[in-house]
Amino acid sequence: MERSEKPQLHMIWPRDATEAVVTVPPGYALRTYAPGDEDGFLRLMAHGQFDPWDEAKLRENVAKVIPGGWFFATEAGSGAIVATVMCLHDYTGRCPATGDVGWLACDPTHRGRGLGVSLTAAATNRFLEAGYRRIQLHTEAFRLAAVRSYLKVGYLPVADGPEARSSWAAVCARIDWPFRPEVWRAGTGGGSREAPSCRPLDLGEAHFGRYGSGESNRSTTHERRVREKLRVKHPG
Repeated sequence: MERSEKPQLHMIWPRDATEAVVTVPPGYALRTYAPGDEDGFLRLMAHGQFDPWDEAKLRENVAKVIPGGWFFATEAGSGAIVATVMCLHDYTGRCPATGDVGWLACDPTHRGRGLGVSLTAAATNRFLEAGYRRIQLHTEAFRLAAVRSYLKVGYLPVADGPEARSSWAAVCARIDWPFRPEVWRAGTGGGSREAPSCRPLDLGEAHFGRYGSGESNRSTTHERRVREKLRVKHPG
């Protein structure tokens, strides 16, 4: 999740929505974490206008990633990592079923090709597959490409209060997107932080390389079930 001193834009997956559609652009593939991906991830963070990352910050965020919830887009042929996103568990104290889509980033030379949409949709479906009842994200207003990706996937802005409404009105004008706060409010429940209905989460097992928790220890059956649930569509 991006953090800054200025208020961030807040978006929520519609409460009545089901799965997102994952379509992978030609020339790319989506996959989950493999040992050794950390360096590629840190390179992407350096391109993303985020605060500086180091091993400690990476360790802190990896500890929040749910199993099967660290996604990468790779370039066909070379296999180079060109984009990423994380599914971060956010325990609110009311219900352990809130997920944050965080740290969406793309190599500058691969932007504008739909990778942000693909990764956001994949992360959303992973949360849904695991049983999360509230899926949200936060981002800065200047990240227009990311905001457009989130909107295309189906996330709705939370525009409660004059400051949020003003920010969203300006962003929508800049990306030529309809400003519809009343429609958004109906779809998100007004951004309410009330506890969603809870059910046990189905997270599976995990192992993240040098950090000792994550996904490489998941069973083949679980891996296949996750892939099927993501509904990944490769053109052609």
